Amino acid sequence: MYAIVGRLGLFAAGQDPEDPLDPPRGTLLCDTVRATTLSALSGPTLTLSSNLDCQGVDVLNAPSITTLQHKTEAISRHNEIATAIVGQLLVYEGGDDPSSGVTPLGAISCGTLNANDNITANANLVVYGQLNGLSVTGGKYSQTGPDIIIQDIAQARSIINYGVGNLIFDSLTVGDNYHIKLSGSIQTDNNDQQLQLVFRLGFTTIHTTTYINLDSVSTSYPWELELDFTIREETLVSNAQFTYNESGGRNDYRGWSSNYETIIDTSNYMNLTATAQWDNADNNNILIVKQFLVTKTF
Repeated sequence: MYAIVGRLGLFAAGQDPEDPLDPPRGTLLCDTVRATTLSALSGPTLTLSSNLDCQGVDVLNAPSITTLQHKTEAISRHNEIATAIVGQLLVYEGGDDPSSGVTPLGAISCGTLNANDNITANANLVVYGQLNGLSVTGGKYSQTGPDIIIQDIAQARSIINYGVGNLIFDSLTVGDNYHIKLSGSIQTDNNDQQLQLVFRLGFTTIHTTTYINLDSVSTSYPWELELDFTIREETLVSNAQFTYNESGGRNDYRGWSSNYETIIDTSNYMNLTATAQWDNADNNNILIVKQFLVTKTF
């Protein structure tokens, strides 16, 4: 992780950024930008959007530039608004304190950037805070490996295979919400077979379905589980919906819902794990996991 700090001067249309007698209308502070690789910073790969959000704008005699409120408002665009942005951003090793005088690893020369262009990046863009007043959401993990099969065993087994993204949670904050979806096919030996699914962050159980009492599923039919969890001020709360098709008919679905709440230390570096376990080891008790998807929803 690299930290990027610096100031970008904002100039009005027609201004010459290199004219020392014609100062910029304002200064855009860029002291919280993060980048994961230096390769993303080479070349003219960064442009600015008209809806750019930033920590703040240091206004210098520019009444037509609206100061960002609550760190979420975009720069107002009027007749006198800056249309050229120039400056230099310094790149530091992650963990370095730029205010301590440490030598930067390098610099990004921004040249002239159009204020109505889009932001582009060649690598992961890390955003701390909000974008346009909304929380940053999106896909975190998608399983792409082969099916996971839990069969003829009465021990907990992982139901996660390899995929794209990651299952590391090291910056959870109050208000965060995540959605987990699993699906596949299921078969049971007869009535009253029991199945349990457990989800953990590190060593903390964030949800357990307990043992679900299943009806007879004579052949392989679809199942799915939808789980949501929320970080509250003192606890993590979660809810899961488990459904499956019993006999292949359009209306032959069965389902269970379960709630869970626990205390969790969000300052820990945690991996998400998930297991499934049959209560009875039988060759005809088969759970197949085809899909495992994690999404940040708030």
